[in-house]
Amino acid sequence: EFRRVLFRSDGTADWLWPALEKQGLPVMIHCPGQQEKIAAIAKSHPHLTIIVDHMNLSTRLPVDAIPDSVRATAQLARFENISVKLSSVPVYSREAFPYRNMDHHLRHLLDSFGAQRCHWGSDLSHGKGKIKYQDYVRHFTEGTFFHNEEERRQVLGISLQKILNWPRSHS
Repeated sequence: EFRRVLFRSDGTADWLWPALEKQGLPVMIHCPGQQEKIAAIAKSHPHLTIIVDHMNLSTRLPVDAIPDSVRATAQLARFENISVKLSSVPVYSREAFPYRNMDHHLRHLLDSFGAQRCHWGSDLSHGKGKIKYQDYVRHFTEGTFFHNEEERRQVLGISLQKILNWPRSHS
């Protein structure tokens, strides 16, 4: 598994972080339970853009462990070079659309990171065809966990566009 290589204590992947930082290449990582190691990388490489995928949750995580995991991920907000994808929400929810049991977790991450460092994502691969793409989208376009429309716009694309330094579309 790739995350085992990334976080080995024998130094196997120690070359990767400074190389990515030097080249200005962002890294997207999904390493549930490894928030302390992600924090150490962010601290050691303050110019490395780190995007934490799927709120750093695991599909193997019991429902009652989600709040602690979200709190641990929210602690990463103290590093300006870390942002978070608010993706795979339907997969982690134990409720049907509109997945209201996840709203307070999303709000906590939005309040911690700010909308400028939160990014929408679907992650259809985890849905395994059971969840409609439209529901992934509707959850955010109709979501009630946003404070305002500007925050929603940031999360739905503007923030990631800025973090990745992508040119804006003029269409």
